[in-house]
Amino acid sequence: MHRTPIESKAISSLGYEATEQRLEIQFTDGGIFEYENVPPDVHLQFLMAPSKGQYFNQMIRGKFTYTRTSGTKTLS
Repeated sequence: MHRTPIESKAISSLGYEATEQRLEIQFTDGGIFEYENVPPDVHLQFLMAPSKGQYFNQMIRGKFTYTRTSGTKTLS
């Protein structure tokens, strides 16, 4: 999945697969996580959020099933 670099202190890039509603997040510590069943509007709002870390904590963390695909630190 292609990830787009973003400006954030906690998150370095985001990727989204619309057909599978799968969101991939790479954190600045190198951890990469895939979140399942994420609606397209959540992805778009995430991209537009002034604080990506705050949006993640309020709207994604603990709300979607995820899998850690690489990295060592668990942020979810």
